[in-house]
Amino acid sequence: MVGTGTAPTTLPSHKSRDAPDKFKGHYSKVREFLRQYERLLTQCQITLDKKKCEGITNYCTSQVGRLIESLDEYEDEDWEGLKATILHLYDAEREDACYRKSDLRKLTQKYAKKSLDKMSQWKAYVRKFTVVAQWLKAAKVIQDEEYCTYFWKGIPKHMREMVQVHLLAGKTSSVDMSKPFEIKDVSRVVN
Repeated sequence: MVGTGTAPTTLPSHKSRDAPDKFKGHYSKVREFLRQYERLLTQCQITLDKKKCEGITNYCTSQVGRLIESLDEYEDEDWEGLKATILHLYDAEREDACYRKSDLRKLTQKYAKKSLDKMSQWKAYVRKFTVVAQWLKAAKVIQDEEYCTYFWKGIPKHMREMVQVHLLAGKTSSVDMSKPFEIKDVSRVVN
C-alpha cells in the first residue's frame, strides 16, 4: 500500500506490517503507540480529525478500544484532546517519572563503599551516575551544586582524599570548601 506510487486514503489492517503494535493499555507503551499511530496517519495522508479518532481503535485491544470510544473527545472528533486524554488515562507521566532523588542517594552510597581502583570501575560509576543525575537535573529535581555534591559523595573516601590533595595542590588562594568540586576537575584528576 505505502510506496506504490498512489496516495493511500485508508489505514492498513491491524495485521499489516505497517500497523503499530497493538496497544494493550500499559503506561510504558502509550507514548510510543501514539507516535507510531501518528506516523501511520502521516504515511497514509490522513488529516481529518474524524478519521484519526475513528482509526485508532483498530490498533488497540477491544477493552482499550471501548474506553476510547466512550470518551467525549472521541465523540467530538477532537484528535488533540483525545491524545491528551489517552495519555492522562493511561498514566503516561508515570513513565516520565523515571528517577527519584532517593535513587541517586542509593547509587552514590553503593559506590562510596566500592573500590573504584580500576578505570573500568570508575567509568561504570560515571555512566550510572550520569544517567540518573542528568535525568533529575533535567527534571529540575536537583541543581548543579547538588549534582556535584552527589557525584563527590559517590567516590570512596580514600579516593576522595587523594583527589582533593591533587585538586588543592598549587592553589595559592583560599578555596571555598563549602562548594563541591566541579565534576570535570574531579574526572581530570582521576583519569
